[in-house]
Amino acid sequence: MPRPSPWTDALTARFCEALRVQGEVRAAARAVGVTAASAYRRRARDPGFAARWDAALAEAKAARCAGRSADAAAARRLLPQYRMRHDGWTAARQKLFLRALSETGCVRDACKRARISSTSAYRIRKSSPAFARAWTRALAKAQPTIEQAAYDRAVTGWDEPIVSGGKVVAQRRRYSDSLLRLLLLREEAGDAGAGADAAPAPAGEAQGAALRVPDFTTGMWGDLIAPDGSVADPRSPVAQAWLAAQAVRQGNAGDCDGSGWWAWDTRQDCVVYESQIEAKREVLRRLDRLAAGEARAGGADAAASDPPPG
Repeated sequence: MPRPSPWTDALTARFCEALRVQGEVRAAARAVGVTAASAYRRRARDPGFAARWDAALAEAKAARCAGRSADAAAARRLLPQYRMRHDGWTAARQKLFLRALSETGCVRDACKRARISSTSAYRIRKSSPAFARAWTRALAKAQPTIEQAAYDRAVTGWDEPIVSGGKVVAQRRRYSDSLLRLLLLREEAGDAGAGADAAPAPAGEAQGAALRVPDFTTGMWGDLIAPDGSVADPRSPVAQAWLAAQAVRQGNAGDCDGSGWWAWDTRQDCVVYESQIEAKREVLRRLDRLAAGEARAGGADAAASDPPPG
């Protein structure tokens, strides 16, 4: 008894539609769940299916040609005086460069992705005002993304695995102090410019406010409470910046030696610096006292064990 053919009318329609969209037989067959060999056998047996096949491929080819023509026209608008070459600033390479620039905000990385030199990119930007405007728009799209990523790594932090013996045994929270300093310096520069111009705040004021150090309060047990009521990590860069500012106001900022971190002392109700250098010195002093005590005890035992003189 012959096996029933999987090529129902619904499957045939889906295959032709996938072929029209994909423009490739293997991709269309994979999309509808059949093999390319089965599709070719059906084409050889059914002239009507072969005609629909050819029509779908013709539509796909026409769509590709129209897309290439549109891309070429857009490339001509950006670089009207540039002679297009296959290894130069083609339409595809322009789109790839601008998309990468909007994603990374870095000209060098965008040039690397588009396989073009940064020297050529800057030369084209200088000679084409339209391309320069597209360049500026791409950077404007990338700026919020980069700032958000910097804010996440500086304030939110990330989990770094601790590996021992080839296995992950624990995780620790890490923060980027350099990115936090960069965000704070950027915010201070923005505040200074706003004060000098005395102009209303721009539309991105909310984002700039998010980069400011929050006004923490202290809890009963020395916890730092954020404005939203959450408990902040006292060793995070933002909390350390707030504690350092309090230390400046209290006049003990000189206690910082760069080896530890600031903390809130509930007994003294002020900011203190927990120096790791001083902690190590205290440990060494205690070890010295223990060693001296053991030496004295050993000397006393030796003296007691010696026989009295005859």
